[in-house]
Amino acid sequence: QRLLTNLRQELHVPMLALQQHVLSLAQAPDDESRENLLRKAMEETSQTLALLDNIALHDRLDNESWQPEKAPFSPLAMMDALLLAHLPRLAEKGLQLFHHYRLEPQRLYVGDSAMLQKVLMLLLDYSITNTDYGKITLTLEADTQQADKLHIKLSDTGTRMSAAELDNLRPPWLTVPS
Repeated sequence: QRLLTNLRQELHVPMLALQQHVLSLAQAPDDESRENLLRKAMEETSQTLALLDNIALHDRLDNESWQPEKAPFSPLAMMDALLLAHLPRLAEKGLQLFHHYRLEPQRLYVGDSAMLQKVLMLLLDYSITNTDYGKITLTLEADTQQADKLHIKLSDTGTRMSAAELDNLRPPWLTVPS
């Protein structure tokens, strides 16, 4: 019962947006408009499917039926794929991405790469959505005490930035009161 209530609450807005895109697509006056609306509808569909996956995962975590995979994976390949997929959204918002990969490039780690990628994707999506301008920094490095563990740090504008960096991020149309 609770799962169905959560599904309805979470899917209502994206499905309404998708419906609006499809209706607009049917009335689009030219090919360029149709192409733009189709792209938006595909993005909404993709986001809705990701939301369904997240709700299903949440349910599996709640009832403790999820078990992590243990398989070798390359953090470098995983991060490259994840960041490449997010470049269009970053560019659309005018955000800069800094990726500091401080691991041995060929080293494989053992763990649940799909779950790690999902968590990083959610955090990166959240960061992109909630950062209006500036930069997002993603750092991967090995634990200094335990070589088989990873440290992943995701920060966005305003997090651990010096005063000089923050001053440089002001858009030129903002004024500072005297």
